[in-house]
Amino acid sequence: MMIKNILCAVDRSPSSLQAFGYAIALARWQKARLSLLEVIEEAPPRGVTRAPKGDSVPTETRTTLERDLKRVLTARRASDVKVEIFMRKGKVVQEILAQAKASRSDLLVIGSHGRGGVQRLALGSVAEKVLRLATCPVLTVRSGVRLARRSRSPFETILCPTDFSVAANKAVAYATRLAREADAKLIVMSAVEWPFGEDVMYGAVADLRKSIESNASDALAHLLPRPGNGPRPQAIVASGKASAAIVKAARARSVDLIVMGVSGRGALDVALLGSTTHHVIREGSWPVLTVRTGERHSRARLEWITDARAMSAGQPLRPEAARDPRRVGT
Repeated sequence: MMIKNILCAVDRSPSSLQAFGYAIALARWQKARLSLLEVIEEAPPRGVTRAPKGDSVPTETRTTLERDLKRVLTARRASDVKVEIFMRKGKVVQEILAQAKASRSDLLVIGSHGRGGVQRLALGSVAEKVLRLATCPVLTVRSGVRLARRSRSPFETILCPTDFSVAANKAVAYATRLAREADAKLIVMSAVEWPFGEDVMYGAVADLRKSIESNASDALAHLLPRPGNGPRPQAIVASGKASAAIVKAARARSVDLIVMGVSGRGALDVALLGSTTHHVIREGSWPVLTVRTGERHSRARLEWITDARAMSAGQPLRPEAARDPRRVGT
């Protein structure tokens, strides 16, 4: 089994309880140890900028939490799952990350409140910070996502978008292992984000697009695992903005999990994380599992745009551009 220790952050909100349901299902399927964490973050007194440190969680509060969570476990018939309950007091994100390290978690499950407008998984929210900073994979469950009732694995169809970067390839490897253990169908996709518009489709520009799509198909074919006893893996190349293409593909194929790679902690990495991963999380009826790597990989994407513009202007490309499959971005 690839998952041995699961940490689920809870606050007893609807999205938190939905994330809790996924954590239980995954722990049962993987025979993993499940840790539940609730962080008590008290507002500092008026005129004080920081809350006092060292205060322990009141016994009554801890007892109430344990009673509530045990009720949920009973309602979900999770008596076969090994569960340990933790309560911390402090800053939510810091305490979640600290507990993940202390528990040696190899999967962190967290709910995201599906609020309207810019508040939906807004940059700076708890869920966003956790999935950006956690060193282990993070499963984000948006409010409204429903867990399908299945006898074994929670997943039947897994979608993994890639731009052939280090982070994306790591996600593909993770999704491949997960699909194999779940006996699920794996779909690997890449989206061609065309910078010139659909009206500019002639001459060198049209040839460039065909070349990009062909390179993407070839690169996806090399990423696909060899067919085994389970469902045959599938590769698709889509056109358009990455986030919209991923959502469209997920809806058309009724996927129940999306696995995405995210990179380092720099400003550009955060911007890309917000524009693509956030959109996929907040727009769909599926959980999103993010696999992070510390390496930054935005340079290849910027080079792709430079090469495309040079080709359209009839200028020579860099020598490695024609054979580099990373000219396709998600």
